[in-house]
Amino acid sequence: MFRTATISVLSATAAAATLASSATAQTWSGAYPDMPSWNIGYAATVAFQGTENQIFVFGGIDGLSSADDVWRFHRTLGWSVLTDMPGARTHAEAVTVEVGGMDRVVLIGGSVGGTSATSTCWWYDPATEAWDTATPAPMPTARKSVQAVTAPNGNVYVFGGQVGSGAGTTALEIYDPVANTWSTGPSMPELRYRFEAVIDCDGYVYIHGGEAPPLVLGSVLCFDTNTDTWITSNPHVGGSFAPMPTPRSDFGCALGRDGRQYCISGNQYSPVPTPVVESYD
Repeated sequence: MFRTATISVLSATAAAATLASSATAQTWSGAYPDMPSWNIGYAATVAFQGTENQIFVFGGIDGLSSADDVWRFHRTLGWSVLTDMPGARTHAEAVTVEVGGMDRVVLIGGSVGGTSATSTCWWYDPATEAWDTATPAPMPTARKSVQAVTAPNGNVYVFGGQVGSGAGTTALEIYDPVANTWSTGPSMPELRYRFEAVIDCDGYVYIHGGEAPPLVLGSVLCFDTNTDTWITSNPHVGGSFAPMPTPRSDFGCALGRDGRQYCISGNQYSPVPTPVVESYD
């Protein structure tokens, strides 16, 4: 998986959510139609459209250049190609928020070509398939390859990533989509990028793996969105957080229906990929 934002092999919210049901045996299936064209470095999220949730995929790298593609995936109808984004974007992050009782996708940061990073944010309305590039406030720090989650309090937490030519950052910035304002949160305890972030139902964000050159990491960090603080003791069972058995970067992670966090594939030591799937209780 060569991607850094929300989505991960159709990533965080999408792919592994169905994989992780405790009621059935865990098996892989490839019985789905291919994407309209191959793509890496895209962003994706699940949002409500029509009468049900669907998967939306934004931008990425299609061939040798940044893409402005928008695709939608329905579990029985397959892929649809939607109206293009306002501009090309790669290694951005997409999260879904609720504003006025309706889902809205926030596309955050990313790269607009080469090694540059942008602070620009766009809103996407899944109901009308329309973009708003003028209203959303920009992120305070221009970044790409960030990880973002929507917390139970409705705010979006944007962690880490890369700035400028690709240097890592410990930045944590918080977006209030209703007020359309940003605030600065406490910095990450460690610099890392190409990691994964997953939030549980109690509002705790788990930061898994990633890179802090020259190291590929297996350590786990935890942020409490209820108090906006980093914590070092497991809030459920006490003690320190158990590291991932297989350190890795550029992978996907999702919260399963059984409450476990599933880490999928990635790079152990670039360019050495692993197909390993591990879950965290």
